[in-house]
Amino acid sequence: MKILLRNKWFVFFIILILILLLAAAGVFLWQKYKEPDVGYVFSDEFIITESGGEKIIEYKEGGFKMRIPGDWDTHNSNGVKLLFTSPDFQLHPNVGPFGAPLPEKGCSTALSIAKEGTFGTGHIGQLIEACPTIGQDCNEYKIIEINGNRGLKYIYSLEENLIPGQYISIEILKKKRVYIFEAHLFSQDRERCEREFDKILNTVEIRK
Repeated sequence: MKILLRNKWFVFFIILILILLLAAAGVFLWQKYKEPDVGYVFSDEFIITESGGEKIIEYKEGGFKMRIPGDWDTHNSNGVKLLFTSPDFQLHPNVGPFGAPLPEKGCSTALSIAKEGTFGTGHIGQLIEACPTIGQDCNEYKIIEINGNRGLKYIYSLEENLIPGQYISIEILKKKRVYIFEAHLFSQDRERCEREFDKILNTVEIRK
């Protein structure tokens, strides 16, 4: 009777060990093959407050903060992008119903945050390493630094388009996120708008 009881406990112990091993293997495989955390930060995850005549844009999970002039308007664009427009902004009449917010007058800039691994973001770190000198022209892009954070600056000249102008894109990789800043220089106020864009970039803080 004692031998039979010991055998039962031994079998129970072996089964318990196998269950634990299978559970551990399952967790390991799930961690290895689960879908990566990709996509964009949603517009409603940003916090917008006003202080000292400025609007403060924050994404607390990333330790992100930046400022825009207090009289600029903020818009939710496509659910994953914030659009900022100056008080004198007027949409260009040649922009279609689903077109980019290109101005005929005034300034238009935008902000979005992509999670690392999102399509089109994996190359940024490699490009910075391949061309590390700040201010250096590297074929299609330039290396810049904003408050200690290095990134890529692209300038697309579209002077021969139906709506002539320039599109500027700044991409900063910080840990597991890519911060994307855009300027749409298509209005009669291009020089002023580029200066305003530079002022906005100089307020950017990314602490995480």
